[in-house]
Amino acid sequence: MRKSKQGYDWLDDPFDEQKQAEEKEEIEHARKTGCLSAFLIIVILLLIGAFLFIALMFTSCSTLGSVS
Repeated sequence: MRKSKQGYDWLDDPFDEQKQAEEKEEIEHARKTGCLSAFLIIVILLLIGAFLFIALMFTSCSTLGSVS
């Protein structure tokens, strides 16, 4: 019985409901932040791609017009 009392960590109580709720909130917050970051990266890449596509279309049109 002595070993079990000495082996129990009162600072890191696995049955602490408040601590479990805080950890759950931290995990949910991290997941939401990760999803938002991924979404923003995709949007930025799409905007860069669209800008480059439009720039390429304008440069190719202007070079075709000057050749004629």
